[in-house]
Amino acid sequence: MRIGILGGTFDPPHIGHLLLARFAQEQAKLDLVLFIPTGMPYKKSHLNVTSAKRRLEMLRLAIAGESTFKVSDIEVMREGPTYTVDTLFSLQDIYGKSSELFFIAGADTAADMSSWKDADVIASMITILVASRENEAHLEIQPMFNVKEIAMPRIDVSSKIIRERAASGLSIRYFVHDSIIDYCKTHGLYFML
Repeated sequence: MRIGILGGTFDPPHIGHLLLARFAQEQAKLDLVLFIPTGMPYKKSHLNVTSAKRRLEMLRLAIAGESTFKVSDIEVMREGPTYTVDTLFSLQDIYGKSSELFFIAGADTAADMSSWKDADVIASMITILVASRENEAHLEIQPMFNVKEIAMPRIDVSSKIIRERAASGLSIRYFVHDSIIDYCKTHGLYFML
C-alpha cells in the first residue's frame, strides 16, 4: 500500500491542504492520504493553538466524502511533544512494514526536515513528496532524503491568513469548506463572521 502522510497543525484545514493532498495522490499514485494533525506541536508551543479535538473535527468535515482521504488521531492521542519519527514507527505497526510511506510537504518544510529529531531514521523510512510551485526558488534539501517533486499551482493560502481575515471580519468563504465555517460559528472559534 502506498500511503501519503500530510501532517500539520490544521488550524484550520483549508483548500491548500486539500489540493496538496490531491496533487500528491494523483502524481505519486497513492492508495491513501492520511491527514495527521499534531497533538502538541513542539515548534508552536509558544502559540495559542485550537484544541486537538476541534482540529480533528474540522479535518473530518474537510475531507467528508473522500474515500481515499483519512484523518488519523495518532499524534493527538500521544502524550507530550509529537515527533515524526515516532509517528512513522506507529504507522508501520498499523499498516505493515511493506507499506510505502510518502511524506507530503511544501519546499520550506522539506528543507527543514534535516533538523528534525532522528532525521536519518526518517530519511530511511519515507520518500518526501515536495510541492514545487510555479516561480518558487528551490530550497536546499539534504541529500539523505529521497525526494520526488509534485507539480502544483501556487496557492497562497495559510491557516494564519484565514485566522487573520476572520478576526478582521473579512469573509473566509472559499478558503475553507462551508461546513468548517458553520462548525466554527457553532463552537465559538476564531471565525468572527
